[in-house]
Amino acid sequence: MTNVFAARYGKDSHGPSTRPTGAEFERVVDTIIGARRIYIVGFRSSSFLAGYLNFYFRLIFDNVTLVQRRCGDGSFDQLFRVSKDDVVIGICFPRYSELALKTISFRATAAHRIVGVTDGLMSPINQMSNCSLLVRTRDDPVRRLDGRPVACSTRSIVAVANKKGADISASVLA
Repeated sequence: MTNVFAARYGKDSHGPSTRPTGAEFERVVDTIIGARRIYIVGFRSSSFLAGYLNFYFRLIFDNVTLVQRRCGDGSFDQLFRVSKDDVVIGICFPRYSELALKTISFRATAAHRIVGVTDGLMSPINQMSNCSLLVRTRDDPVRRLDGRPVACSTRSIVAVANKKGADISASVLA
C-alpha cells in the first residue's frame, strides 16, 4: 500500500522530513494513550489544530479537555487539577503565542508530562516537552498553514486510535 502521507509530506526542501515516525513518535503515542486525562493547549493560529485534536481525541477517550483562552489568566485555572498521570499537549508555531508558552510552562515547571506539537528543536515548546511532534513549516506566516501540521496531527490521531483499538469510523461517519 502506498503511504500517501510520505509521498506528499515525506521530504521538504526546507529541511528534514515532516513525517512523524520512529521512537519519538511512538513515545508521543504511548504518552497520550497512557494518560489518565488529556489537556490540549493551543491559542491564536494553533487554536484550529487544538480543536481538531480535541474533536478526534474525544471520540477515542472520555477524558479530554480543550483549554480555552479566557480573559486574564483563565487558561491557567483549567490546568490546576493536572496531575503527574495526565498529559498536556501544547501546540505552538511561530509566532509563538506568549499565552500558550506561559500556560505550558505553568505545568512544565511542576514536572508534568508535556507533549509538544511545534516546528523545530529550538522551539520554546519543544524545550519544555518530554516528547514532541516536530512539523517543519514555512517561514512565510501567510503560507505557514500549508497542511503539514494537520497531516501530522491526523497521523497521530490514527496511530493513537489504532494502538488503543478504538474504531472511530462509525462516529465520524454518523
